[in-house]
Amino acid sequence: MMNILEFSDRFDAIVVLKADLPEKRFFEKFQGIPVFAADGAALKLDAIGVIPDKIVGDMDSLREGNFDNKFQDHKLVYDPDQNSNDFEKTLKYCELNELNKILVVGIHGGEYEHSINNWSVFTKFSRKLELVIYDERRYGISIFDDTRIETSENEIISIIPNGRAELSTKNLRWELINEYLTLGEREGARNRALENHIEIFVHFGSILLFIDARLPYAPKKK
Repeated sequence: MMNILEFSDRFDAIVVLKADLPEKRFFEKFQGIPVFAADGAALKLDAIGVIPDKIVGDMDSLREGNFDNKFQDHKLVYDPDQNSNDFEKTLKYCELNELNKILVVGIHGGEYEHSINNWSVFTKFSRKLELVIYDERRYGISIFDDTRIETSENEIISIIPNGRAELSTKNLRWELINEYLTLGEREGARNRALENHIEIFVHFGSILLFIDARLPYAPKKK
């Protein structure tokens, strides 16, 4: 069965990581939706005048700068587990509280290994939560199964394999027909949609799909 993604739903929460963040007006588009900061991301939010509803993690970043007392009223969720990073801890908190549809910001920027590690965490948790990356006016979504996605004609579509994936596509300028994409060999960045929807058939593996953002809307799966 093919999943159909339309963009008409509401996010349950926004998870903020300690990297490059959008401006305050971005967060103002999501009135009533809780904002969860992964530890030191609270400092980034504070700098742009956004107050997180929760701060989750081991709080080492807050303590290093003696900021932990400043954020006591923000309901700190302390998790000392050293086998997972603060992004994982925040997603686990969402899962525990049955918040399934999550927008992730700040996933990219700063030390490059953090960005790569965040990608790994995002892919892992996308198997049980409906996660969407926002970065530079684009959405990133993990795709594991055959999926139809609403698009705009001539929209830039990028397909990045999670390691290795075998795919077929429909309604892209450069179609894939039972072809492999493999990191380090061949990727599928900067393709173009030819219609108001595209179809991706996943024969093996999984991908990270990048499309234009649909703020403030979340994908609705049918």
